[in-house]
Amino acid sequence: MERSDLTLPLLTQVRPILRDLGMEFLPHISEDYFWVSEAVFYPAFILGFASLFGCFIWGIMIGPVPKIEECANVSTIFRRLMIHITICQTLRAASFMFTILPGPADHCQSETNINYKPPKGALEILTRMDASYGCGDLIFSSHTIFSLTVVLTTTKYMHNLFSTCLVWAIQIALIPLIIASHKHYTVNT
Repeated sequence: MERSDLTLPLLTQVRPILRDLGMEFLPHISEDYFWVSEAVFYPAFILGFASLFGCFIWGIMIGPVPKIEECANVSTIFRRLMIHITICQTLRAASFMFTILPGPADHCQSETNINYKPPKGALEILTRMDASYGCGDLIFSSHTIFSLTVVLTTTKYMHNLFSTCLVWAIQIALIPLIIASHKHYTVNT
């Protein structure tokens, strides 16, 4: 028997979701509207990066590139941003390799759901990546890592009150959407 053919019944069985007060208080967003939290997340993420690289974008799209002094800190900010995301994603990867929680999403709770696709073996557990329909990477939320990193970067380095208020409003709206769509438990976001 090949190593990748091993079945892992403990990891692939449907188990009841944990009690979660956030999920109890928020209305459930079904898989038909699964895209709503993504529709909030991606524009916020793009807006954050656009504001970070605004001086370069302005120069490319509008006119002459601003003076180098105005954009000098962008590389330092970007380096800090990438270091932060790398550390958080490494901790996230380590945490979900050793944490098994029942997935609260609809496709993790019903074997009859068309999106229910449990891994067939150890190799598939380690190699398959599915950002939308995964059931095991619950501690802690990658959406929250990326969005909060952009929000904090915008707050610290962009001195524009409108941009800062906008990214915080989007972040505050994103967390309930992630919980209501049952992508993560409240404690994970």
